[in-house]
Amino acid sequence: MGAKQRASHNFSVVTLTHFLCAQSEGIEPLLDSFSVYSVEIVGGLLSPFINAFLLMFFDETKMPENYGIRANEMIFYTLFAGYMIIYSFGMDVFILNTQELVHGWRVYDYVSYQRYRFSVRDHRWMLKNDVLDESIAPGMQTLDLLCFSSQYYFLLAIFSYGMLMNMFAMTIFLREDYAIFSDPMSPIILTLMFLICEVRRNERSGANEAASEAASEAASEAAKRQTRPKK
Repeated sequence: MGAKQRASHNFSVVTLTHFLCAQSEGIEPLLDSFSVYSVEIVGGLLSPFINAFLLMFFDETKMPENYGIRANEMIFYTLFAGYMIIYSFGMDVFILNTQELVHGWRVYDYVSYQRYRFSVRDHRWMLKNDVLDESIAPGMQTLDLLCFSSQYYFLLAIFSYGMLMNMFAMTIFLREDYAIFSDPMSPIILTLMFLICEVRRNERSGANEAASEAASEAASEAAKRQTRPKK
């Protein structure tokens, strides 16, 4: 066996080994890797807004000041965070391609399939679908259900931004020595927010019950038509 034939044989063996490993691991490693990538993307997109928030509330949060960053320097941090978004997407192309080659993952095929699933969904809101892919690990079934769609990124962005706003609020409270429970408006605001959430939850449960009743009625009507004797 010559050197070229030996190299070709070794390459075939390595390719086959990677393929078998990918088949034995399942889709979970790809899901885990792509979920981490999506979190990093959302974090990069939110970075300019976070820096802009710190710039607007520089004296209230005092976070940049604790790191020795002046107010005029925060402008450059904000511009740099927005400037890096385009180049981060460019680097991600090479990283995802490398993952496909090294791990044997079909990243493009998987994302294309998820886009197709999202386009033919039964409900406008994906989380209303009760059917999960039980072949996937339980901790990743809901992640797979969202199909890495715009709804997934919407939830990821709004939860991330909400947690950051809570952290900034707690920071300002500590800096200003503000006691939230001594504020006379705090019980009113908390009660109002609780009532709004409760009303929305009841409306959603009522809509789901109405939809399930309509579906059951349609199914029973279809069954009656099928069992009706033909003349």
